Amino acid sequence: MHERERQRSDDRGFSMVEIVIAMFLFALLSVAVIPVIIGVTQLTAQNRDVEAARSAVNADIAYLRGVYPSDPAVDAAEPCSALHAGGGPIGLSSSIGDGMVATRSAAPCPDDPDDFPASVSVRYTIERESDGDVVATFDTSVRVTR
Repeated sequence: MHERERQRSDDRGFSMVEIVIAMFLFALLSVAVIPVIIGVTQLTAQNRDVEAARSAVNADIAYLRGVYPSDPAVDAAEPCSALHAGGGPIGLSSSIGDGMVATRSAAPCPDDPDDFPASVSVRYTIERESDGDVVATFDTSVRVTR
């Protein structure tokens, strides 16, 4: 009878030592996984901002490429006026939502009429309005005609 009582007491559940060891293992795993989760969350937010910036820049590039060569609003005396005067969705600088500002800067237009058609380098810089941190920079070129 004594032996039967011992078996019952052994089968009643986990001991306090086993629970403490299990809690320690869970805590150890949590400490290892939490930095990964935080890093993935930050990377996801950063990628969202870059994609929003890329979308705005693509819309502006599509506008600029549509201006040349057939838009009558482009002044023949100033063929790069659409690049330097701020036309398009972004213009020289504008808010693109999500607390970001996009700035477009273009290289100078060729002076010699014989150099046309030409490719003009354009750089877009996207910054956060709150702290001025650069989110992304995009470089491209636009074919300019006279």
